[in-house]
Amino acid sequence: MDSQTVKNDQKLIAAQKLRLRRSLMAAGAGLANSLVILIAWQLGYVFFNVELLFAYFAISSLGYLIFPWLIHTNKNLIYSDPSLTSLQIGWQLLMVLVCMYAAPGIRELLIVNFLLMLLFAVFRYHPRHLPILSLILLSSYLLVILAQLVWSP
Repeated sequence: MDSQTVKNDQKLIAAQKLRLRRSLMAAGAGLANSLVILIAWQLGYVFFNVELLFAYFAISSLGYLIFPWLIHTNKNLIYSDPSLTSLQIGWQLLMVLVCMYAAPGIRELLIVNFLLMLLFAVFRYHPRHLPILSLILLSSYLLVILAQLVWSP
């Protein structure tokens, strides 16, 4: 192996380690959100029955675990964005929106997750793209409120 190949391999290993750390932080934030939902459910703020609650936990946990696994196994390198930031933000947004719809009483608490999404976006996106993400987050929040008004008894 020549020295250039070794340097490229070392850069790739360092980049993958950084991606894995960030992905694990995002997964930790998602699992902490699940803990908040569990506590809120016990207190009566979440309008899920037990089966839906366990289904939510299973689906969300699968998503939180699959991203670090993809990075750990280097399967993320086949994508144009090997950090999978957009996919992780999208997954977290979907999970938070489900929670906001099912638990309108703690919606203000769950909006903190939007700030976490913006924080992780700062790691990856150009500053020109952050207002677009902010607009998407605001629009999705408004859609949850609209859905709550239309479909809630």
